[in-house]
Amino acid sequence: MFLDEARRTIAQAERAVNMTGRAGKGVVGCVRVAFMPSLAHDLLPRILRSFRERHRDVELELDEGTAAQQVAALLSDRADIGLLVTPIAEGTGLTVETVFRDHLLAAIPRRHPLASRAHLVLSDLRSEPWVLPPARQAPGFHAQIVAACTKAGFAPQVAQHAVQLETILGLVAGNLGVSLVPSRLARLRRDVALRKVTGPGSPIRYELGAAWRRTAAQPVLLAFLQTVRAVMSKAQKL
Repeated sequence: MFLDEARRTIAQAERAVNMTGRAGKGVVGCVRVAFMPSLAHDLLPRILRSFRERHRDVELELDEGTAAQQVAALLSDRADIGLLVTPIAEGTGLTVETVFRDHLLAAIPRRHPLASRAHLVLSDLRSEPWVLPPARQAPGFHAQIVAACTKAGFAPQVAQHAVQLETILGLVAGNLGVSLVPSRLARLRRDVALRKVTGPGSPIRYELGAAWRRTAAQPVLLAFLQTVRAVMSKAQKL
């Protein structure tokens, strides 16, 4: 506890020095944004463009990372806001707000026998090898997939672990297993068959959240959060 507090104090002091230097250059604020790499394809660029149009005097520091890495960065004051898959572990003291809702599709190799079907029930994949994110790095996403499989009456047989969604899709394309991925990623790979999951417990929810420390809700952070809400809300309707 004391070590974490010391690290947080040092980080805050370093940030104060940096902010003083920026103020001398005419920069009046900074938001340190941690994000999942998969957001860089579509949602993150929209957020950044929209924020820049309204707040050209605010500096943005971007750092990609898994949900676990983002939580650690927020708690140690190395990030102001994180964009990650929810839920996260309770008791962190972070404020978490769901900003985007999606559902998961079954991802299977393009030439897999099940690829000829228009949709699947999750139990169709009970005997398949699975590609899953490691629980320690993506606890929310991992838990959602395991819970969905459990409701379908089986435990996924994990053949490979991969942290990033793009990597998961690549391993599925390489015929190393099956997985579940957000529907918004359907356009990324043409060599993977993405199919709707029907039956009990479907659709399988997938939610993105914004997380921040309750004590760090400064005006510049709240302005960025407002942009996130607006962009995600618009994307949700597309």
